Amino acid sequence: MTGDICFIVNPGAGNASGKAIAHELPKLLAKFTRSCEVRLLDKGAHALREAERAIRDGFQTIVAVGGDGTVGAVATPLAGTDRNLGIVPLGTFNYVAREFGIPLAVEDAVRTIAEGEERLIDVGDVNGRAFLNNAGLGGYVMIARRRERIFRVLGRSRIAAYWVIFRSLLDLRRSLTLKVTVNGEVWRYRTPMAFVAKSAFQLDQYGLAGSTCIARRQLALYVAPDCSQRSLIRLAFKLALGQLEPERDFALHCGSDILVESSKGRRHVICDGERHRLSAPFRFRLRKDALRLIVPAIKTLVPAHSSDIAIHGLP
Repeated sequence: MTGDICFIVNPGAGNASGKAIAHELPKLLAKFTRSCEVRLLDKGAHALREAERAIRDGFQTIVAVGGDGTVGAVATPLAGTDRNLGIVPLGTFNYVAREFGIPLAVEDAVRTIAEGEERLIDVGDVNGRAFLNNAGLGGYVMIARRRERIFRVLGRSRIAAYWVIFRSLLDLRRSLTLKVTVNGEVWRYRTPMAFVAKSAFQLDQYGLAGSTCIARRQLALYVAPDCSQRSLIRLAFKLALGQLEPERDFALHCGSDILVESSKGRRHVICDGERHRLSAPFRFRLRKDALRLIVPAIKTLVPAHSSDIAIHGLP
């Protein structure tokens, strides 16, 4: 083992620049008299399993080099341990890095790994899989599946990401039948998709209400209405314009422990863009102060925007 830092690199991240960046990481870290080991994910390898191996090998700091999906996968086995998570953001949106002030430039992100400080952060969890932005099922899975195909053709961009949402909603054919339990109260829904958010920063980026839930250290559950495709497309345009309204455009529930029961025994669930096949019921939990994230040593967090709207689960 070389040093106490292990970089886990997604070679396809950063418009496939991950492999080239992997070779630069030891040299960049050496400027701060620190050493490391770099592990490039092979085709078919998974960041979660590599993070588990890095823990067994004794690394104290394990760094996810890639997008938010790679970060969430590496975070899963680190949550609840004394190991540190570092981030070198190479994704399209990099919501996690941006939320915590981690620089987007590779050299500056490496400096943060070498000279930053630990901060305990909350982690979302669904049936043992961590997420730092969101997790979802139903049409949300179709969006994530199609996204990778579109990104390979059009490249990674916000325009391509919105196109994926519009195209996927146009193709939705089936609704989910869900029983949702939050804070002891039960709701039943037929819906094309549902997702749970943990990041107030990401919600603000999309203009979605729900930051109040996160500020109170809860998760925000969004359930889309069971409506026509035309109505879904209209909702997608409102999302792009930041004009979605809770209660009228979707149901919103807040809670630190959310149980979602489905008529189907196993379903694909998306966690920060990564697809997992999990068994129902799906228990979404907020694990408070569960992850040690390395952030810049001097950091002032901007408080999440509050909202005056009435939300299920809030007074």
